[in-house]
Amino acid sequence: MGSIPANLQWKTMDGTYAVMTSDLAVEILAEAAAKEITIFNVAEAHKLALESSNDPLNYNYLDGWPESFV
Repeated sequence: MGSIPANLQWKTMDGTYAVMTSDLAVEILAEAAAKEITIFNVAEAHKLALESSNDPLNYNYLDGWPESFV
């Protein structure tokens, strides 16, 4: 694994900055992986529910997704 440059500034979602550390990088990647797993699981659940729905055209696929920031 490469090293992180000293005093590398990471811009947070609220616009503030934090110094990037190895621990912070690991935490960010772990959170991203957990979110991807949640998204996959929600998608699979919706797929199964849609396939078994008696009214697929009116199936509500919007519920259950994790919060997202654009």
